[in-house]
Amino acid sequence: MPTPAQARVLIVDDDVTYVRTLRAQLSCAEDLEVVADAADGPSALRLARELRPDVVLLDIVLPGMNGLEVARRLRQAAPDARVVALTGHPSWDYAFEIFGAGGAGFVPKSHAPDELLPVIRAALKGECCISPAVFGAVARRGAGDDAALDETPAGDDPSAREREVVAMLAQRFSYKEMAAVLGVSERTVETYRGRIMTKWGVSSTAELVRLALKRGYVPRR
Repeated sequence: MPTPAQARVLIVDDDVTYVRTLRAQLSCAEDLEVVADAADGPSALRLARELRPDVVLLDIVLPGMNGLEVARRLRQAAPDARVVALTGHPSWDYAFEIFGAGGAGFVPKSHAPDELLPVIRAALKGECCISPAVFGAVARRGAGDDAALDETPAGDDPSAREREVVAMLAQRFSYKEMAAVLGVSERTVETYRGRIMTKWGVSSTAELVRLALKRGYVPRR
């Protein structure tokens, strides 16, 4: 019998072998219990409504209804569930899409054996967590961290790192979460934010995000 401390997990993936692997991995976690698995979106939504899982491990590529649409519909079907996306094709686009759909975590399938449990536990605490492998980021800590700002293009065009920061601001990431994803300090994140606000002549994060949307730096939902 599950203990009261166990979080209920629903797996959504059409790869039977991979589902079996996930079940085996999660069976070793005393704080988690896999309550069901589904191979497609409609089944996942039905099970989510019936079982009210705490976590949904969701493959982005599914037959019929794709995982991003499933994530959006899960907000109505199981509003308290934390969605952790799994993908064989990690990319910035997928990451921001899943967070825009209400997701709490994003892990490449190739890194799931090492990174999945920490991401699930972070999601259960209400945190957003993205695998560093998605971005090819190397954590930079210590005294040299704030000297690692990327080069600023001429004019008001944001640098690659500034675009990442403004996109995460649009997704309502905290400074702490952005710092963890980018492998820099919170002060460095604030520096990027301040630099692009100065470039664009805005005085608030809300104005910054609105202008980024208008200029196409943040995908619209």
